[in-house]
Amino acid sequence: MELLYLFLWNSPEKFCIIFGMLEDKLRDIVKQRMVEERLDYGDLAKLAGVDRKSVQNFIEGTAGVRLHTVELILQALKIDLREVLEREREREEAEYTRVKVYGSIGASKEGLEPVDVVDEIILPVRIKKNGVIAFKVRGNSMHPSIVDGSIVLIDTNIKQPEHEKIFVFYMPYKGAVVKRTIFLNQDTIILKSDNELYGEFVFTRRDFELGEVMVVGKVILSIQKYS
Repeated sequence: MELLYLFLWNSPEKFCIIFGMLEDKLRDIVKQRMVEERLDYGDLAKLAGVDRKSVQNFIEGTAGVRLHTVELILQALKIDLREVLEREREREEAEYTRVKVYGSIGASKEGLEPVDVVDEIILPVRIKKNGVIAFKVRGNSMHPSIVDGSIVLIDTNIKQPEHEKIFVFYMPYKGAVVKRTIFLNQDTIILKSDNELYGEFVFTRRDFELGEVMVVGKVILSIQKYS
């Protein structure tokens, strides 16, 4: 994030880029400052040395305004663009968090746990609660619900399979698989692929008890990344 801001401030088009990122935020700050200073459109126009119509267009967002005009408005109100950008960075850091994305899941005496880190994503803090891990899906057996390369969030607190819901399971000698759970009857559970070209796994509750298949957790969100 710091490198991005450094780039912005050292780029010849710095204000254009920053304004595009923060246009609504800057507009709100200007409105608030006008209320505090008891300024109307005409007052602000005189302070900034611009015409009243330009001020009105910017505040109301009804028409395009030259970036130089916006700079003059901010300067007249003593609004420091660097401070605004820094506050936005701090807000993002408080509301978002970096999450490791794992590519495989292993089993040990302590239970199931993610193994290798293959990617990283940024998520709202409210989503990344304790027990939620991110896992990269390889293959298209769950297409179109989950495509190859998608990142799924798994709530490992949910260990009880639910009918027709998508879960991640771990099978010894096969690894982690993402499948839809179908209860055939009270004793038989089918782990089904949404892609009809792929087969399905059939297990009994006894198989789960013996560790032939283990529940990693429930898929609560699927994210498709574009490169």
